[in-house]
Amino acid sequence: MRELPLIPESLRALNEKAIAGDAWSQCEMGYHFHVGVSVPQDHRHALYWYELAAAQNHAPAAHNIGIIYEFSGVLGVDRNKSFAFYLRAHELGFIASSRELGRCYLNGVGVDVDYSEAIRLYTIAAGKGDAVAKVQLGYMMEYGLGQKPDAVGAFKFYEEAALLGDPCGMANLAVCFYYARGVSTDYAKAALWGRLAADKGDAHAQRLLGVMHQDGNGVIRDYEEALRYFKLSAANHSALGQFDVGRMYEKGLGVEQDFSQAVHYYLKSSAQGNLSAKRALAGLLDEGKGVERDRFEATDLYIEVGLSGDHEVQRALGSRYESDGYVRTGVDLIESYAWYNVSAAACNEGAVKGRACVEAKLAQIQISLAHKRSRELLKEIEAKKSNKRA
Repeated sequence: MRELPLIPESLRALNEKAIAGDAWSQCEMGYHFHVGVSVPQDHRHALYWYELAAAQNHAPAAHNIGIIYEFSGVLGVDRNKSFAFYLRAHELGFIASSRELGRCYLNGVGVDVDYSEAIRLYTIAAGKGDAVAKVQLGYMMEYGLGQKPDAVGAFKFYEEAALLGDPCGMANLAVCFYYARGVSTDYAKAALWGRLAADKGDAHAQRLLGVMHQDGNGVIRDYEEALRYFKLSAANHSALGQFDVGRMYEKGLGVEQDFSQAVHYYLKSSAQGNLSAKRALAGLLDEGKGVERDRFEATDLYIEVGLSGDHEVQRALGSRYESDGYVRTGVDLIESYAWYNVSAAACNEGAVKGRACVEAKLAQIQISLAHKRSRELLKEIEAKKSNKRA
């Protein structure tokens, strides 16, 4: 351990107690270095103090060591160590660590995914009043993770968390009221809880209020107000909010039409994997609106979206490979047939017609190759769906 830095006057008394061996003071000194309060942020010094406190079975210090090992770019991420320290703090009765262990089991952080164990740990934390754990239990119940889906049960957990003042609980409650998930539609309550969560900075609630003002449900229809909320959500790194802002600029809703701004926001959303943004960006690249026209790049984006299972984009790809030629390989009737084929399997009428037109141009051996390529595309699509579920 390198020499400790000079301690400011405001922390002298705390530092002296920490040096004398007081575990609480050691943890507090660690926290100051952890987040950079009154001293420069320094995760190495934070870890030094946390470890001294943890050696005395100080649970919050053990928990904070877990945080450092999971997220510190300075010391390097070590999720196995992170899990071990969360477990230690949990065994010492620290509620936040019970919740974080639940997250580890839910997402496979330092341990294999185990929904049953995640539910058990979240239940322990929720039973002690942890609002975040209640939200997570609601989420797992809503989407049937480790159990049968139960929208009513999920709503109850979201409500409990919301009443404890948790912004995510409030936002999820607003969504439930708006989309009738586990409860009857109530736009007024959706607006009430949505505003409470949005005022606390919740990106999902901000986006929901944007949708409400866009559609005029529970609030007045007001595109400028919708855009304001969408921008708040986008600024909070919501991929959906970024897409919505891009769409408003593209369509000229609540703001002067500006394709370059639309591209800007679509790029931000696309970088987070939003497929709707990729599809919209491909459309602008196709037409050269707000960006230099590049129909080959547009095709590459359409392929990403098509592999996600978008049947209309799959049909469009069939058309591009059949006649447009705006693909890096040039016109390819076998590839065209394959894209039409996977889209036609979802009863896309245009794809059914396109497949028949291409089939009439192919020899039997080419049709066999096209069927093989169709199977390959379906495998890629299913693989992407499986990865998304995981």
